[in-house]
Amino acid sequence: HLLAPDREGQLSFTGLVFSADGRRIYLSNVNGSIKVFAVGPDGNVPPSHSFPLPPAAAPRRKEEIPSGLALTADGARLYVCGNLSNRLLELDTATGRVLRTFEVGVAPYDVVLTGGRAYVSNWGGRRPATGDLTGPAGRGARVRVTPDTFVASEGSVSIIPLGAGPTAPVKEILTGLHASALAVSPNGRYVVCANAGADHLSAIDTRSDTVVETIWVKPKPSELLGATPNALAFAASGRQLYVANGTQNAVAVVNFDPADRESKLAGLIPVGWFPAALVLDARRGVLAAANLKGLPEKKQRMSGGTAEGFNSKQYAGSVSLVPLPAAAELPKLSATVWRNLQREAVLQARLPARPGPPARAIPERIGEPSRIKHVVYVIKENRTYDQVFGALKLGNGDPSLCIFGEHITPNQHRLVRDFVLLVSEATANECRE
Repeated sequence: HLLAPDREGQLSFTGLVFSADGRRIYLSNVNGSIKVFAVGPDGNVPPSHSFPLPPAAAPRRKEEIPSGLALTADGARLYVCGNLSNRLLELDTATGRVLRTFEVGVAPYDVVLTGGRAYVSNWGGRRPATGDLTGPAGRGARVRVTPDTFVASEGSVSIIPLGAGPTAPVKEILTGLHASALAVSPNGRYVVCANAGADHLSAIDTRSDTVVETIWVKPKPSELLGATPNALAFAASGRQLYVANGTQNAVAVVNFDPADRESKLAGLIPVGWFPAALVLDARRGVLAAANLKGLPEKKQRMSGGTAEGFNSKQYAGSVSLVPLPAAAELPKLSATVWRNLQREAVLQARLPARPGPPARAIPERIGEPSRIKHVVYVIKENRTYDQVFGALKLGNGDPSLCIFGEHITPNQHRLVRDFVLLVSEATANECRE
């Protein structure tokens, strides 16, 4: 079920937005259109119609890939991020006609409206200028890259004055790597950008359109474990900001105070596997986190055989519904997140090497001696253990799920017999028994 908007305003996350009256839903479609759904009084959501978008004419793809959406307060205009064409499109919601287009940065992802302006986050930052070092941005245009790694070197936010003429300049400010979700504070004074590749947020003051604070969503910038903030939701008071930290499988709680430059991470809430969208139901006091990964509800038939099982490419999302915790509960919840990520073991491993410890196969600390001289790391296509080794008696496999056995993967089986079969501790105990 989708959560309808409350009286405070429209409810949205990237790629999906409700109309102000809750009777219509607009959804970005990867095939180059906006899907429109009606919301019935019984809660059913039947499809209504589609708005086709102009072709992106990108280097390796014709169709546009729409991303973030935003509606004007009266519902008459829909703004769409054209992720491939590097444009923001303004649509008439009555007809679907494109009224205006605005040039923004590379790979625009999300858009919010406030103060008569549109704020657009750009995954790939500013458009390259003559002489910039660039690399390909997927199927779209080129992007500025670093000289050492040749990956995108910046993220940005484009600021568009919607009431000005078509020649009005678009301001662009740098934020952080992989600028993703945007959120407007309840009082409209700040726009926050989640920088997924930088592990921090950029707080933009809408009075000056400048970044006034950088907020880290991990304990400190040098923390080895990344956070990947990619979705945002403000509390109604504006004093708390909830952040989907994808790689931590958690939602960060930030005490938001950019006016005094004192915003800080208050704690973490454990959710599912890689949260990527957030909705706060303030009336019920519940935070909903949509997780990109989850456990499939049922087995699927394996390709190339008759057996049924779970495949590594069998994607199934999940939704975590979390009652908003009190401040006193955050330390315990945070400890659960860190325990799941084995943070303590990571911190111990980074301590200085001790003098004279015995050589171990896996040293306890970086720099201590190991009995292993060489490691050969063989990378193959993602497959489950049982698909390849299910019939191997050395492990705890299921032969009925084995569809790439020794006659198909002789080299992998030879490595297992001559060297080692890597199994989990639980599986190893079962083998010993």
